[in-house]
Amino acid sequence: ASNAQQIGKQNVVENRWFQVKLANKSLNIGHIQNNSLAISQDVFDVNTNQKIGVLVAEFNWQVIQSLLNNAVQNPTAAALVDSNNYLLAATPNWEKIQAGHEMRANKNLSNKMNLQSWQVRIEKLHSVAVAPVHRLGYVFLALLLTTLFFAALLVKPIAQAITQPLEALRKFVKTAGLQTTNIQTNGHAPAGGPPEVQALSNAFEKMMQDLKKSQADLTRAAKLAVVGEMSAAMSHEVRTPLGILRSSADLLLREPKLTKEGKEVLGFIISETERLNKLVSTLIDAARPRQLNKVNVNLTDIAANAIALLKSQAQAKNIPIIFEQTKAVNLLADADQMTQVMMNLLMNALQILPNGGKIELNLREETEPGGKEMAVMDFIDDGPGILEENQAQIFEPFFTQRSGGVGLGLAVVRQIVQAHGGEISYQDSSQKGAQFTIILPKAS
Repeated sequence: ASNAQQIGKQNVVENRWFQVKLANKSLNIGHIQNNSLAISQDVFDVNTNQKIGVLVAEFNWQVIQSLLNNAVQNPTAAALVDSNNYLLAATPNWEKIQAGHEMRANKNLSNKMNLQSWQVRIEKLHSVAVAPVHRLGYVFLALLLTTLFFAALLVKPIAQAITQPLEALRKFVKTAGLQTTNIQTNGHAPAGGPPEVQALSNAFEKMMQDLKKSQADLTRAAKLAVVGEMSAAMSHEVRTPLGILRSSADLLLREPKLTKEGKEVLGFIISETERLNKLVSTLIDAARPRQLNKVNVNLTDIAANAIALLKSQAQAKNIPIIFEQTKAVNLLADADQMTQVMMNLLMNALQILPNGGKIELNLREETEPGGKEMAVMDFIDDGPGILEENQAQIFEPFFTQRSGGVGLGLAVVRQIVQAHGGEISYQDSSQKGAQFTIILPKAS
């Protein structure tokens, strides 16, 4: 519309006064209303020949009436010429007026024409105007139906993807709950499902592992409590008689007239009292660990000294202890307790190996991904190893596979290693025997 204020407003259809034909097209002349004369023509789509709107020209009737009055009162002449000034049409008095006043036709409009005397607008049919909105509505409706269709197809598998992991987790929780009093399962929480369900499964699995570890710690603490009570009683009630027996045996050995059989019996008494005294010492160490006295120690020297102390026992069974270490491995630790750890592990291997076996001791340094430096010790033998069903219990107090053993050696070893901030683990060695690996922080 030439009048921008009318854009977007709904048109009020004027009453048609009469209709005329012009160039095979119909022009509708409306009634004069509010000093306005409307002349309209229907607009058709060039492709479908369907009516899509109306072109309306509105004229100010006062201006037209003024022009008509002036034309009656002051006759004027008018002419239509082409670009070459060839006369196409003219009023009857055109030539007279032109000759008398030497006038020429001008094809241009006057700049003084009052443009406010008329305006043009295009009125689009309501059905055509809202057609894009209808099409958009149909598109949204189709999208909604498509979404509902696919939602109906996907709702079942999505629901199953959520409920099945929850159901599996529920069964796992129920099974674990039945075993709470005696946690022996090594099973894992079910995997899969949404991230939230998976996080819940991982958290519950970690909780069960922590509970299992706590139960193991409680069991170990209960056993050590028993050891503590035993050691408290034995330290006084047993060590005193053992000391008397040992001193008496040493005194009798000095008798010059002692027979060979007597010396042999006294040797048995001395060896058995030493064994009982070691047992009491082991019980005391297991029940009341000593305070650490950390200094900068050389594990290479400690290992060489422990091997030298056990050399005679190893030679008696023809068992070589292979230790080829040239680089010193140093760390902050209690030297006496590190010696006890190495002696216990080497002694266990010597006692379990048959004649002609072999023991290897390896020391090395490693750096963890975070940059923390660690000292690593490997004790390897080619003996029978440890059965898989017993491997989880080897560090428990009073568990032993050796006849006559007490089952406190490895428990004490782990106690010392953990007190130093390290870890000890077992695995089958490459020689089909046993391998104990100790990892200790170099600075703690």
